[in-house]
Amino acid sequence: MKTIFDEIQIKDITMKNRVVAASVGRNLAERDGRISEELYEIYRELAQGGAGLIFSEMTMVSDADYQMPGFTRLQDDSVIDDYKKLTDIIHQEGIPIIAQLAFGAFHIMNNGELKQLSPDELTDADIRKIVKDFIEAAVRARKAGFDGVELHCAHGFLLNKILSPAFNHRKDEYGGNTENRTAIVIEIIREVHEMCTGFPIFVKINSTDNLEDGITEKESIAICKLLVDAGVDAIEVSGMNATVDKIRPGEMEGYFATFAKELKKDMSVPIILTGGHRSIEHMELLLADDACDMFSIARPLIREPGLIYRWKTGDLKPSDCVSCNMCASMKGHRCIKGTIHVDGSVTKSEKA
Repeated sequence: MKTIFDEIQIKDITMKNRVVAASVGRNLAERDGRISEELYEIYRELAQGGAGLIFSEMTMVSDADYQMPGFTRLQDDSVIDDYKKLTDIIHQEGIPIIAQLAFGAFHIMNNGELKQLSPDELTDADIRKIVKDFIEAAVRARKAGFDGVELHCAHGFLLNKILSPAFNHRKDEYGGNTENRTAIVIEIIREVHEMCTGFPIFVKINSTDNLEDGITEKESIAICKLLVDAGVDAIEVSGMNATVDKIRPGEMEGYFATFAKELKKDMSVPIILTGGHRSIEHMELLLADDACDMFSIARPLIREPGLIYRWKTGDLKPSDCVSCNMCASMKGHRCIKGTIHVDGSVTKSEKA
C-alpha cells in the first residue's frame, strides 16, 4: 500500500517521502534578488521540517520583468553566491531543492512609462529574450546548487498567458493551435536540457484557466503530453484560482484531484498535486485512488514548518491551517496565529 512516507526518485533526485514544500513568496529578498538572513532561516526551518523536497519561492528570470521588491531573482550572475548559500543550507539537512523559475510579465519603457506587453504584442526579439532568460536562469540555478528547476506555467504569469487562447491571439508560429502556443515552453525545455545535461525539469501547470476561451482540462492534458515528450520530468498540478479558503480536514482537501487523476492516466512522469492538503488520511486515499504521486503543500507548512516531521514521529493530527489567507498580510508570509516550530514552541508573527 502506498503511503506519503514512501521514498521517491526523479532522475538523480531522491526524496525521503512524497511531500513537497510548495513555493511560497515570502517578500523578503532585496530588489536585486539577494537573500536576507530572515529568508535563509525560514528555509533552514522548512528543510528541518521533514518534507521530501522543497520548491523555492517564485524566482524571476528577467530584467524585463517588473523589479518587484521582495521577490527572489536569478536574472544575473551577481546573485549566484547568495543562492549557493541557500542550497547549502537545504542540503545540510539532506533535502533536495528545486528552483521555481518564473516570468511575471514582459515590460518595456514606452514614452517614459513602464508598459506591460500582452502575448500578442511580443516581438520575435522579445520571444527570443524570454527563452534566453529562462535558459540562463536555469544555468545559474545549477551553478548555485539547485537540484533542478520548475517552469512556472500557471496562475496567469507570462508562460501561462502564452499557452492560453484567452490571452494569446498571435498569428505566427507561437499562436493559434495548442502545439504553436506550447512551442515557447518546449523550446525552453529542450534548450535547458542541452545546456544542463541531466538537470531535472518540472512544470507547474493550470488544470484549467477557469476563463471563457481559456485552457480547458482537456487542452491542459494535451499541453502536458507535449511537454513530457519534450523532456519534462514531473508535473505539478494547480489552477488559475489556486487559493481556496475555509479548508478543513475532509472538506475541500485536494481540490484539483479529479483533474490530476485524469492527467495521471496519460502521463509517464510523476504528478504532484497541490491544493488543500490537511490530513494524512485524505492524502493516502488519493494515493490509493491513483490520483497523484506526490503532494505539494504550502499554507500548512507556513503555519507549522515541521508538520511532516510531526506526522513521521507519530503525531498524526491534521494541520490546523484553515486557509484564512491572512498570512499574505504578515511579514515573511507567516501565519497570523504564529509559527509552530519543530520543538512545539510558537513564535508570534508581525504585520507586514
